[in-house]
Amino acid sequence: MTSLVVIPQNYEDLPEAQREQIIPICMAARDRKGQLIEPRWFFEGVAPVRKHLVSLAHYALGDPWCVSELAEATVHRLWSRYGASVGQCPWRRVLKKAIWMAEELRIGDWRKRKYPNLYLGLDGLDEKIREQMLVDPSTYVDLLEQQIMLDSIEERLQQEGRAEMRLVFQLLRRGYSWQEIAEHLGETGREPAKRRFYRWLKKVGSE
Repeated sequence: MTSLVVIPQNYEDLPEAQREQIIPICMAARDRKGQLIEPRWFFEGVAPVRKHLVSLAHYALGDPWCVSELAEATVHRLWSRYGASVGQCPWRRVLKKAIWMAEELRIGDWRKRKYPNLYLGLDGLDEKIREQMLVDPSTYVDLLEQQIMLDSIEERLQQEGRAEMRLVFQLLRRGYSWQEIAEHLGETGREPAKRRFYRWLKKVGSE
């Protein structure tokens, strides 16, 4: 592994037009002691949720380009605590920790400037105690997990060229009723589109 990890891994090989639509995540591959961090934290932890980390940086820190700082701080904190034990679901650990880290970065930036003496003390506290001072992120992790699943369904619909089913799915995510969806499709009744969509979901679930 080089001294820098870039997600997505093939970012430099992508066409320029495609690179312009992506915010890459760049992270130091070594910790403060110069030790290489377990690669799975990057490729099984960060990579699967890159888009969600970008969104988190955007809404929590005000700038999606802060995602590299957020992801690096998250991975290095996880590496410091767990080492190579990434667990069964590294990306979930990354998301949960990233929510803590985003809050720390957001609050810490201005409070550390305003109350430096206070934060000198806080820096000495155990991480678990400091985390208890922040909002419990479990609800946000569940929501992001749902978002990942829904995004994967939409991506599959796009890959399979199912334009109509993808439109139906997008309308469902926006809260449209089946009757409203039928009207968008130019159909009088809601049942045909509903049956087609659930047949597709059943097929996917049986694979």
